[in-house]
Amino acid sequence: TPHLSFSWLDLHRLSDYALDTADLQPLMLTLADDLGRQNLALSQALDSGADAQTLHQILHALKGMAGLFAVPAIQVALTRADDACRQGQWASGATLARSVQPALNMWEQEVGLWLQRYS
Repeated sequence: TPHLSFSWLDLHRLSDYALDTADLQPLMLTLADDLGRQNLALSQALDSGADAQTLHQILHALKGMAGLFAVPAIQVALTRADDACRQGQWASGATLARSVQPALNMWEQEVGLWLQRYS
């Protein structure tokens, strides 16, 4: 079976934690659930004007997932947004968080595609 090509999901990083698709499946199921929940929470927090601390908590969780499962550019963008929120800079944190949302959405879609293909 030909392998899928991904732009946002970093399968090379994942190979450090699981050697084959059977090992990866539980990680990917957990990632799909957590990423979907946190990505939705981020959208809702931004839309409602949630405070910097709330944004920080969501961005921090996403940053941790990105460190294991996403290309470095996503983690770098999330780190910038998280740092701004952690320092109480809501406006710049929210702007940075909004700018990374398209990549988060694509990453989430790629996780779903992986699961469709390999589950």
